[in-house]
Amino acid sequence: MQLIYYEPIPRKLFCEPEPRLHILGTHNRVCNSTSVEKDNCQYLCCGRGYLSHHYYTMESCHCRFIWCCRVECQQCLVLKKVETCI
Repeated sequence: MQLIYYEPIPRKLFCEPEPRLHILGTHNRVCNSTSVEKDNCQYLCCGRGYLSHHYYTMESCHCRFIWCCRVECQQCLVLKKVETCI
């Protein structure tokens, strides 16, 4: 989904918080350093840079369907990465 604007809005308007306009800014916003879309860290962070955080989480994996009618899964430890604007 994309936003549609009736008039041009300067991109930098959304970089910093502007409470009277209910604009939160992009500090601590999650971004994607490998994306070529608008969620790219360079674009979304307004050139301020970003931090990469790594963490582990448990997820279901190696799931298999058991006839009939249940699914059995193992629990796997998965390394995740999240990037946030400075």
